[in-house]
Amino acid sequence: MGATIELKLLSPRTIEVLRIQAFTGWSTYPVTITGARGEPIDGYKGLQVLGRCGRLSSEPLRHDIRISPGGRAYRATIGLRFEPESWDGSDFFMPEDETAYVFVTQRVVDALALHHISGLIAQPMSEYEWFGSSWDWI
Repeated sequence: MGATIELKLLSPRTIEVLRIQAFTGWSTYPVTITGARGEPIDGYKGLQVLGRCGRLSSEPLRHDIRISPGGRAYRATIGLRFEPESWDGSDFFMPEDETAYVFVTQRVVDALALHHISGLIAQPMSEYEWFGSSWDWI
């Protein structure tokens, strides 16, 4: 259905791509950015997500056995999901609950990749690994 992304600050080029492609469910707000020497960096905007879907399910799609960076096995919780009929159809959207997940359609991911937009981390919702209060160590 979509991908979760980490993209909260938009460059002028990214904004241009989003506008040309007429993606829905997003807007911008002004931000002030300064460089390492205190010089202003112009043109960037914050991402405001307007599209919505229902609450995320507390049930994962699946569990997999993974190995932590320290070499210890754990039971990973994989996948984010919501009721498809709760989605408003926007290209950018967020769940109604208190999570900060930002979801986009595959069209958005493809367009940003086609235009070589950097600083984007996109992962299919079906592959997203999330954690409860602790890992389920094996």
